[in-house]
Amino acid sequence: MKMYYFTATKWAFGAVALGLFTMTGCDKQDQTSEENITRVELQFQGNGFSQAVVALETNGDGIWDGTGEISLPANSGPVFCEVFVYDETQNPKADLTAEIIEESADHLFTYEVTGANVAITGLDTDSNGGPLGRNTNWETGAASTGTIRVKLHHEPTNKSNASDPGGDVDFDITFPIKIQ
Repeated sequence: MKMYYFTATKWAFGAVALGLFTMTGCDKQDQTSEENITRVELQFQGNGFSQAVVALETNGDGIWDGTGEISLPANSGPVFCEVFVYDETQNPKADLTAEIIEESADHLFTYEVTGANVAITGLDTDSNGGPLGRNTNWETGAASTGTIRVKLHHEPTNKSNASDPGGDVDFDITFPIKIQ
């Protein structure tokens, strides 16, 4: 019995020592550096139509300093929209879009329309077949004005609930929109 007690104690001590060594032995280069989302670009393509709209966060306070206006033709067929995300604090600027696509199961783009005659439908899915929303179709109606609120959710808990998917919000931008 003493031999078992001694062996169990020795094993437990070794496990604790290994855990402490593992926690303190990490090199800072092994840790993921935090990325800053400083530029979000919406690129629109339609029948004879092309537009890029940009939102900028230039001073690190989390407030979007410059937001372009979306201007779409009224009663149009589908207008394809693709979202690109950048960190311009790095040199050269980092395109975070590929990482978002690679980790698509952990991300969700949502859109909230207020006042404008536009319907937005998602085109792409994540690696598990759930919604991602980076690529969308926008169908416009009659002339109108309003806003489009675009959010990127990180680790949403319920991707099927676009109005409240849970998780953290990586960005929340409201773009003015004109349908003309």
